[in-house]
Amino acid sequence: MKSQPPMWRRVVASLGAAPEDMVTVGDSVKEDCLAPRQAGIGRSIIVDRASPRPVEERDGHMVVNSLELVNELLRNGER
Repeated sequence: MKSQPPMWRRVVASLGAAPEDMVTVGDSVKEDCLAPRQAGIGRSIIVDRASPRPVEERDGHMVVNSLELVNELLRNGER
């Protein structure tokens, strides 16, 4: 169900926060970036351990090569 935008709309509604203030973190562009984006969540961080760069932006989402970098991005307010 993660790849279905209606599921993400239910998540947004249940959290009671503005979707533009949310960020998804995962390892699948389709399930953790594209579907949430269709539900209004504009920020996604994809963990790609094979990425040659520690942090980079690809097609409107951030890609990191380790989970440790997710905390750093969130603390620094990166988009």
